[in-house]
Amino acid sequence: MLFFLNNNEGALLREILYHISSMFDERQENIMKNKSREFVRDLGSGFAMGAASIIPGGSSGTMATMLGVYDRHLGHMDGLKKHLWHNLKALLPIILGFLIGFIPCMWLALSAVKYFLFGFSCLSCGVIMGGFPLLTENIRGIRPKKSYIIVLIVCAVVAAAIGITSGIMNQLGKGSLNDIIYSAMNIDPVSQTWIAGGHVQWWFYLTLIPVGIISTVAMILPGVSASMLLLIFGYYDTLLSTLHVWSDVLKGQGSWDAVLYVGGIYIIFAISMLIGFFTIVKLFKYALEKSRSLTYYGIIGFVAGSIISLFYNAETVSYYMNWTGNVVPWQVELSVGLVVLVVTTALMYFLSTRSIKKNRLAKEEENIDI
Repeated sequence: MLFFLNNNEGALLREILYHISSMFDERQENIMKNKSREFVRDLGSGFAMGAASIIPGGSSGTMATMLGVYDRHLGHMDGLKKHLWHNLKALLPIILGFLIGFIPCMWLALSAVKYFLFGFSCLSCGVIMGGFPLLTENIRGIRPKKSYIIVLIVCAVVAAAIGITSGIMNQLGKGSLNDIIYSAMNIDPVSQTWIAGGHVQWWFYLTLIPVGIISTVAMILPGVSASMLLLIFGYYDTLLSTLHVWSDVLKGQGSWDAVLYVGGIYIIFAISMLIGFFTIVKLFKYALEKSRSLTYYGIIGFVAGSIISLFYNAETVSYYMNWTGNVVPWQVELSVGLVVLVVTTALMYFLSTRSIKKNRLAKEEENIDI
């Protein structure tokens, strides 16, 4: 085509094509930059979600709400069944970041439970109390009915009673839920190592099914902590102790039979979480649609009651009874713990209220557009 044009026309056409090509290259470059920024942002969000989920009281659902993960990727989460690979590819940075944040924090949490339990409980309590606005936002402007208050009180009493009962049983020397679980897992509760010649009780694998399902719901629901529920039911430090089993085997100090049993625990727990994701979550959504206010009053009551269980349960009773002989002096841990409680509560409250304001503003803009 350029052959039939004179020099001026050809030069003009080449310049136009050059500018079009430059604009296309610049657009492609901007797209790549935006994708890179989005990848880094999602990776960081996943890291924060993984780190939060390991803290009793922390919730990956809460962190996802604060960081806007739900807003950006809710469609990908809902579409996993229909278009698995496409949606999974979009969620991959979050999943990768979650694992990067979750795995090292597991080791830190295991040490914290053993040597700094009160301070760790204060951290967890601060996360719960500071994140309360995210829960109460769901019932804002709704006049409480008598049935709502009853459900709230009952759920709070149940959550508190779980921890108090296990703590009293421990004090009376009747054993605790943790001891029963450790025994079923064939792990020594003191050294948290595999007991040679033993095996995991078959019924323990069955108990992992409801625990895994409940944990999935808590991980997805903002304001509710899966780790906190595991702690209350006695599965938190017991499941974390399996890390020592793997560590001993890798060092050549443990039995490979233990790996098979512990691997079975992980597999069943993972399957249970998948069941929870695809079934119980839908049932929970149905409950929210039918009686959203009543459901959230129950959740708020359970979360509030769990604060008591956080500080008084079988694990904390044993810890407090030997508090003066711990590695960290109790006076230091008490002081640091209270500071951590105040700082964490203030920080989480700031993040929660900021997230609420952003969501309210976004809804107002949507209403204006409509």
